[in-house]
Amino acid sequence: MDCLDIRVSTFAVISVSLTGALQGIFSQIINGEDPIREKAIKFLQLKLKLMGEEILTSKIEEYIVEESKKVTRIIWLYEFLCGWPYQFLCGLEPLVTL
Repeated sequence: MDCLDIRVSTFAVISVSLTGALQGIFSQIINGEDPIREKAIKFLQLKLKLMGEEILTSKIEEYIVEESKKVTRIIWLYEFLCGWPYQFLCGLEPLVTL
């Protein structure tokens, strides 16, 4: 499956259920490998701007803001903790369990 097929499929899902599509995209940002995460973020940055107000309702915008807050906390914590030695992290167990 090439990139064009993936984009067409993604837009098809968006046309059926924007909330469901956003859930999947945010899931890929949180759980995906770095290249997938980067592509999902780039997709949101580029394509959401192109959607009109009839698609991006205030409810959808609120959902995007809330999911973005979760992603920011999770990704930042993950990237922060990856730079520390294991022994140091063991002393930060309460922080790691966040």
